[in-house]
Amino acid sequence: MPAKKVPVVPVVERIREIAYQLWIEAGKPEGAAEANWFEAERIAANESEAPKAKKAPARKKAA
Repeated sequence: MPAKKVPVVPVVERIREIAYQLWIEAGKPEGAAEANWFEAERIAANESEAPKAKKAPARKKAA
């Protein structure tokens, strides 16, 4: 089975969202873009490594 290709754009978009949130939470400081980006990359990597929650099996309807 061939290896799955990971979509790059959604990952970059997620990093951008996280970096923006970090910037907002820090009070919008100037000159922090690079530090926020690296922190966002770390956070996004941890999100992708986190085990996914399994869905509970569907319940059968009573007859």
